[in-house]
Amino acid sequence: MAQLHAGEPGFILHARPYQEHSRLIEAFTLNYGRVCLIARMSAKGSRQQALLQPFCPLQLSMLQGRSEIWRLTECNRSGDPFSLPVPQLFSGYYLNELIYYLLKHGDSAPQLFSCYLATLRSLSDGEAEERALRVFELKLLQHLGQGLDFHTQDGKSFKAQQYYCYLPGQGFVPQLDPQMPSFAGQTLNALAQGLPQEPQLLQVLKQVTRTCIAILLQGRELKSRQMYQQYLQL
Repeated sequence: MAQLHAGEPGFILHARPYQEHSRLIEAFTLNYGRVCLIARMSAKGSRQQALLQPFCPLQLSMLQGRSEIWRLTECNRSGDPFSLPVPQLFSGYYLNELIYYLLKHGDSAPQLFSCYLATLRSLSDGEAEERALRVFELKLLQHLGQGLDFHTQDGKSFKAQQYYCYLPGQGFVPQLDPQMPSFAGQTLNALAQGLPQEPQLLQVLKQVTRTCIAILLQGRELKSRQMYQQYLQL
C-alpha cells in the first residue's frame, strides 16, 4: 500500500527530463536520505521548474510505493535559496555529487543532512570554505562507516618521523608502497588534536579526506572538479 510522506525537508541533487511532461529527480531528505522521485510537470510548469533546482530548501510530499522510485506529489519552498557565487558554486555541486554517488537510496542520515545545510550556509556566507568542506567530508566518512581515527591500530600516537598510508577498514598503517599517498606521523598526530585552524594543517586534512573519498568513489570522476579546473583556466 502506498504511503505518503508529507512536508519532508529536502534539497534537489539532480533533475532531468523523464518521458513526456515528467522529471526524474534525485533528492536529499532529512529522514529518508537520498530518494529518487518522479515529478509530473504541468503544461505551464515554470513554477515547478524554478523550485526543482539545487541549493533551495524545500518541503517535499512524496508517495512511496513498492518501487524504489517514489512520486513527488507536492513541492514548496521552505526558505530562500542559497546563493553560491563562483567558485563556491563548484563546492556546492561537489557536495551534491558526493551524496549522489556515496549515499544509498533510503539511507537515513539526519546528522549528515544538518551538516549539509550548515555547509551550504557557510559557502553562501563566504565563511571558512575549506574548513566547512572538511567538516562535511569527515561527517560523510563517519556516516559511511569510514570515520577517520588519527591513531595507530592499537590506539597509540604515530611515530613522528614515519610515514603512513590509509587503507579502508584498517585506517592508517605504515607505508609499504611508495606509490600510495602517505602522511607524516607528526602531521597525523597534530590532526588527532581536532579540526585544525592552521591553513597548512587544513591542507593536509584535505589530502587525507580526499584520499579516503577517492577510494570510495572507485575511480569515478566528479564533474564538479572538472568544472572547477575549467574555471581556473579561463
